[in-house]
Amino acid sequence: MGCHAMVVSCFGGRVMTTTSRDAHAVMPKPRAGTEATFRSFSTSDLAESDRLDFWMANAYRSVEARPDPEVALYGSVASCEGAGAQFIHCTSSAVRTWLTPQRVRSTDEHIAICLLDRGEYRVEQQDGMRTVVRAGELFMFDCGQPMSSDWTESSTCYLRLPRETVRQALGHDPANPGRIATLLTASTLAPFVSAQLRMLAAHGPRLDRAALGVVMESTVGMALQLIATHPDIARADAGNARWRSGKLQLQAAYRFMEQHAHEHDLTPDRIAAFLHCSRAQLYRLFEGEPLRVMAALREIRLRRSREYLERAGQSAHIGAIAHACGFADPSAFGKLFRERFGTTPRQALAGAIGAGQGLQGERKGASPAACGDDAGALDDFVTTSAACLS
Repeated sequence: MGCHAMVVSCFGGRVMTTTSRDAHAVMPKPRAGTEATFRSFSTSDLAESDRLDFWMANAYRSVEARPDPEVALYGSVASCEGAGAQFIHCTSSAVRTWLTPQRVRSTDEHIAICLLDRGEYRVEQQDGMRTVVRAGELFMFDCGQPMSSDWTESSTCYLRLPRETVRQALGHDPANPGRIATLLTASTLAPFVSAQLRMLAAHGPRLDRAALGVVMESTVGMALQLIATHPDIARADAGNARWRSGKLQLQAAYRFMEQHAHEHDLTPDRIAAFLHCSRAQLYRLFEGEPLRVMAALREIRLRRSREYLERAGQSAHIGAIAHACGFADPSAFGKLFRERFGTTPRQALAGAIGAGQGLQGERKGASPAACGDDAGALDDFVTTSAACLS
C-alpha cells in the first residue's frame, strides 16, 4: 500500500493481458492453483488529458497521492498473481503518497519484499522515524502502517505476501514493531532474491502460465527464507515478544495519544489500528492501568489545555484552546475542566491555578463528589504515563 500503493491488488479501467504461448515440455507441473499470468497497463496507452485521472484511480487506490507537478506524468505497471502472492513491476514519475489510519483500516495487510531498481524512496512514519532507500537496495515493507513517502522517478519490483502467509511460514510476524521499512540488502540471500525479481520483470511476461507459476513458487520460497534468516528480522522477532508482552504496546499507545490528542476523530479503533491489535485487545491492554483508554486520552487533553491556558494571555479564546486540544464541545470541555481541576477554564486563564503547581493533588478545591475514587487513579496515571513516555 505505501510503496506506490502496492499498485495493483486489482485492476480497473483498461487492462491488457500478455501471455506467451511457448511450451516447455520439461517444465515441472506447478501445484494446483499456482498458474499465473501477467497483466499490465500504462499511461502511454491513453490520451494525455486522461492520464492523470486514470493513473490516480488505478495505481493509487489505497493511498492519497500527488504527482510532482514539475515533471511530465508517466507510469506503467505489470503484475501477476501466483503461489498465494502478487508480483508487481512499476515505473513511475516522481510522486508523494500518504497512507492514513483510516485507509489502513479499509485495506488488507501485506508484507512486501521490494527492490528499488532505479530512483530514491523516502518514507516517514507517524512517530517521525524516517528511512531512505536508494537504487539497488532490497527492503521489506510493512503495508499495514500509516506513513507518508516521497518517490523520485523510479522503477521498483514488489513481491506482496499476505501477512498471515508469512506468519504461518515463520511462526511469528516478521514486521519490526514501529518500523515500516527494513533494509535487507546485507542478507546473503538478497542478491538471489533481487536477481529473481529483476528476471521476473524482464522475462515473466513472456512465460506461459505453467512456467510462470513455477517461477512464482520459487520466488515466494526464496523471499520467505530471506525473511526467516535476516538478522534484523530475527532481532525484530525478539522485539515482537516484548511487544506482545504489553509494555512496549503501552508505551506506543501513550505516545500515539500524546501525538494525536488534538485530533477530534482519535478513537479506540484508530489507536488499535496503529498498534496492530483489535479494539478488545486494546481495552485489555489498559486493564491494569490507572485509567482506561478514553479516560487516559481525556486526561492528556485536559492537562494540555491547562498548560495552554496558563501560558495564554487574557485575550485568549477558551473555545479555540479547547478545540486545539481535542475538545469539540466547549461547554462539555468547561464541565470536564472544572471537575478535573476544581476551577473553570476562565479562572485558569486568569491565573487561578498557580504557576508551577504540580499535577498531583490538582483536584484540590473540587468537590468530593466530583473527585470520587478517581483522584488516586489520576495521580497514578500521571506517574504511569510519565514513565511510559520517558
